[in-house]
Amino acid sequence: MFRGNGGKNNLFQSTSSLQALARNIRHIRCLFFRVPELAYYYNCVLTFEDMNLQSSESRSTLATTTTTSTTTTAAAAAPARQAWLPPPDIRTCQFIAMPRMTCLTHLTMYPTTSATPYTVPSVNDPQATLAQVCWIMSLNPGLTYLIVHGLFIVDIRSERLLGNALAGLDKLKKLQLWLFCPDHRLQPGPRLLFQCRPSIQSITLYIDEIDDLPGAVSGGDQEDVDKRGGDLVTATWNPEPLTNLEELLIKASEDWASRPSIRSIFAHCPNLKKLKIPYIPRPQVTDAIGQYVGEMCPKIESLIYDARQVEQYDSVPFSTLPAPQVTHLEYKGFLLNILNPEPDLALQRHSATLRSIRINNISPLFWIKMSTILRVCVNLESLVILGQDRIGHYISLDDAIEHPWGCTRLTSLTLSISGCELPVDNDLPPYYSRQAPISLTEAETQHFAQLEMLYLQIGKLTEIMHLDLNMVRQNVVNNDFHLVSDPTLWFPAMLSLGNAWTGRPGYLHHLSGLSKLRNLYGSFSADLEEARSTVDYPEVVWIDQHWPDLERIDSFASEKDITAPFKWLLNKRVRDGRRSDLTLGIYDDDY
Repeated sequence: MFRGNGGKNNLFQSTSSLQALARNIRHIRCLFFRVPELAYYYNCVLTFEDMNLQSSESRSTLATTTTTSTTTTAAAAAPARQAWLPPPDIRTCQFIAMPRMTCLTHLTMYPTTSATPYTVPSVNDPQATLAQVCWIMSLNPGLTYLIVHGLFIVDIRSERLLGNALAGLDKLKKLQLWLFCPDHRLQPGPRLLFQCRPSIQSITLYIDEIDDLPGAVSGGDQEDVDKRGGDLVTATWNPEPLTNLEELLIKASEDWASRPSIRSIFAHCPNLKKLKIPYIPRPQVTDAIGQYVGEMCPKIESLIYDARQVEQYDSVPFSTLPAPQVTHLEYKGFLLNILNPEPDLALQRHSATLRSIRINNISPLFWIKMSTILRVCVNLESLVILGQDRIGHYISLDDAIEHPWGCTRLTSLTLSISGCELPVDNDLPPYYSRQAPISLTEAETQHFAQLEMLYLQIGKLTEIMHLDLNMVRQNVVNNDFHLVSDPTLWFPAMLSLGNAWTGRPGYLHHLSGLSKLRNLYGSFSADLEEARSTVDYPEVVWIDQHWPDLERIDSFASEKDITAPFKWLLNKRVRDGRRSDLTLGIYDDDY
């Protein structure tokens, strides 16, 4: 592998390193380049070929006769240079002669154009960069992995050039392109996709519209570029379906999303399993995606919908998939209108196949109704509802206990719940600080009954390994109610065994079925007064006995705050040789 990354130890800044690269060029299989390295290397190859050509011509002139072998050597010394390639750069630095790389299997290129000692003028010409990228692609038909960011598609010629280069990669398996397109009328996405060969397994295609083309050639220079493109044959769409394509991500302007384009894309990808698409502001097109995917991609399993660029309710293609086939559903964005009947019905239709649901919210705290998911998705293994700072969408306690949970196969659950804090009576100390026998108010008794129902639901998740439960509460600011995530919140009595003599409630015993639990995150800070009053040696001994695989509890802000019972647990794990790497806090956060 060779990396030209522009860093302090960049090999391109050392003549001896470049000479070593030239000697070993045939051994390079993986290449990581930026634009300056690519442009410099392109000129180094031209230098190498010109030197070989001059040397061959000199030998031919001196020879008394020209043999067949000599002619062959001269021809091989300078492979034909395509007319669409840019001319050599003006020598602003020393060029080290290098042969062509022709054995690459992996190529990654990023658009950084910061000045370097070896920067050449063509780095500021987007069309020259595109041609150089297509050149190195054409030299390496054995590429299986290609990532290129920052190319500019300025006209149909640019699209044709890149399409032809892709069409020559008949072993390519993974493709990721990030393109800039100043002319929204071009819409190169579908045509480039159809130029890929049937070997392709994964395509990620980003196309961003821009208003200006930095460093673009114009006027007379543009005429020269057009002349260079004279040998380009009009690209034809690949008639072969992409039978090996399983993953597809398309992010482009909304203009690409016409019904004919969408239909042709999915008709071309019959074995698609994973689809990621951006927000589309036309519900009829969104619905068409679901319809066509359902009709033409019978193997679809994973649907990811990214609406992070908009702040409004929207529909999801998942809702119009005609048959139950999706196993993974992911939504990224602002407020998801999951309260409407349509998503509820869609969830019920796909409830038997869904294995994973992830809703990643980037708006403020927002309530969603989750009872349908918790009740009907009986084969669900992962449910993650989060947002910024791990808190986003939340459900209410009433919603959580409305129906018995059917998703008892969960191995991972991330959820925020409101309404779990006990009602406050300013005339009474907290329940755990009262003198024995503790007498609960009627409101507290009713609330603990609701909490116990929640803990019983959680206790039935016998396959759970990762549990991340967070409390959110109402906060009054300027007479307005806001819901906030509060690190001082603690699920009342959840990690306590209670005390029959004092009358203090506890529900830890309801969680005895969580024998596979490894990680417990969320509102479980043992630094809080309630935790220090209700979690002691009996609870820690219980945890040791019932959660033998536990690796982490987010309970302490720093190592020095660990209480004596939990220190005992750490020492016992070491003595037993069962789990010496138990982490009890966020002081060495790796989440």
